[in-house]
Amino acid sequence: MKKLNYLLLLLFLSCGVKEANNPIDFLKQNAIPIKDIAKLNQQVYNEISDYEIIMVGEMHGTKEPAEFVHGLCNLLTQSEKEVVLALEIRSSQMNNLSKDMSIAQLKELEFFQRENLDGRNGESMLELIYKSLQNERVIIKFIDNNYPSSTRDSSMYMEICNIRKTYPNTKIVTLTGNVHNSFVPLFNKVRIGGYLLQDSTNFDSKKIMSINHAFSEGNMLNSDGTELKLRII
Repeated sequence: MKKLNYLLLLLFLSCGVKEANNPIDFLKQNAIPIKDIAKLNQQVYNEISDYEIIMVGEMHGTKEPAEFVHGLCNLLTQSEKEVVLALEIRSSQMNNLSKDMSIAQLKELEFFQRENLDGRNGESMLELIYKSLQNERVIIKFIDNNYPSSTRDSSMYMEICNIRKTYPNTKIVTLTGNVHNSFVPLFNKVRIGGYLLQDSTNFDSKKIMSINHAFSEGNMLNSDGTELKLRII
C-alpha cells in the first residue's frame, strides 16, 4: 500500500469491554495515532497488555499488517519475557528453519520456493520472519492446516490451543488472512475467532483481540481466487 494514515482503533466494543452511545465519540476517545507501525509506543502497550491473544488480519499481498505485527511483537517483548508469533503457514513448508538463517537462506525454504498463489509468500512475510528471528524473545510457530482432516479454521484454532498449552503464560500474536480472525461466521463457516470465543475452557473471551487492516487506496499483489495480480485500490 502506498498511502496510509495509521490509527490503531482499539475496538473494545467487539470484546465487550467498553461501550459508547456515539461511535464518533468512541473513536475520538480511543483511537491512538501511530507514526510508525513498526515502532509502537507505551500507550499502545497499555491498551493491549491485558489481552492474551491478539489476532491481526491482512489482505494477502500487502506489507503493512506484517510490519504492524513486527511492531507488536517488539513492543510486547520490551515488557514481557516472550511472545509467540503464529503465522498462516504450514509447518512442513518451513522445515529446517533456524535462528541464525540469513534472508538468502530463508528464501530457500519450501514456503518461499513455492509459486506465490495468494500473495502470502512474498517479501513482507520473508522480512517479518527474518526480523522476528533476530529477537530472541519471539517464538515463531506455523499454524496453517496442520490437521488436514479438519477445516482450515478449526485446524488453526487447534494449533493455537496447542501453543496455549505449551506456553500458558505467554501472549500469542497471529497473522492470518482477515477472514480467519473474524469473531462471527463468514461464508457460512466458523472462523478462528469464533472457535476461540466458544472455547471457555482454554481461553477468556474478554482477553481476545481481533484487529483488521483497513485502507482507502494503494496497491497489493493479491489473488481474488482466480489469479495472482497487482491490484490497484
